[in-house]
Amino acid sequence: MGDKNIEIGEGVEGIVNAEGSTIHQHFGDMATLKQKDPKHLTSLPPINTNFIGREDDLKAIEKNLSSDNVVCVVNGIGGVGKSELSYKYLHDNKEKYNKIAFIEFTEESRSLEETFYFKFQDTFQLTEKDTLETIIKRLQGLKPKNLMVLDNLQSNEDFNKIKALNTNFDLLITTRAKFDSPNILNLETLNDADAKELFLEKALKIKEEILGKNHPSTALSYNNLGLFYQERKECEKAKKYLEKAIASVEELEYSDISLIDLRRWLREVEKSMVKEKKAKFNKKGKFCKDG
Repeated sequence: MGDKNIEIGEGVEGIVNAEGSTIHQHFGDMATLKQKDPKHLTSLPPINTNFIGREDDLKAIEKNLSSDNVVCVVNGIGGVGKSELSYKYLHDNKEKYNKIAFIEFTEESRSLEETFYFKFQDTFQLTEKDTLETIIKRLQGLKPKNLMVLDNLQSNEDFNKIKALNTNFDLLITTRAKFDSPNILNLETLNDADAKELFLEKALKIKEEILGKNHPSTALSYNNLGLFYQERKECEKAKKYLEKAIASVEELEYSDISLIDLRRWLREVEKSMVKEKKAKFNKKGKFCKDG
């Protein structure tokens, strides 16, 4: 059999010899093997399916980016949730935009110029002669309206270098630094209710992973979340967790939770949901936030 050259994928090349054939296999980012979404100028941050709270902060970002300035700076101490908030806004609103870009900076990051070159090298087919000014001009040439999230931008100097993009981009910036911008959202820690929700959700996730779904402690967490959401009048979530608690307890030989109580609480939630639907139909008060 003659030698055959077969190209697989793109990235860092590796060579595999098999029965006289030379296979050039590339082990790059597996995401590059999939068809790239033309809306995405860069890779995007992960979706956090367990994101909790921050409804007012998300509304504040949307309001700020609806203004003529189209720059919103989220400022706060490390670990307060700036990055997760920006990711949440991006994924919730990406259909509103023509193009989306995500740039992340860390303490180990290159300069802003090198980071932009690395992020847009493939999108704009950049050469060694291209500079930050070249990239900015190409971005400015895109049809509006677009979104760029710059996570953990380090300095006011870097901020001034990219401000020109606000002609056709909404710029959502997270930072610990102080920037010269009229649209600054100072992010505080979670309020007590959201902090409790986050604690209960994380506790449940740990129990499900370690103990499994049909365990007395996990059943108790389902129950606690069901009652928590019932108290907050979030009926759909309350119903979901109470039903999980019932299913778990039914499989157990022993539980600290009474099935009679669980079913009674579930009936109360379902009654509230019915009242909510009637209230919406009759344009009266609201018993639950959802449903």
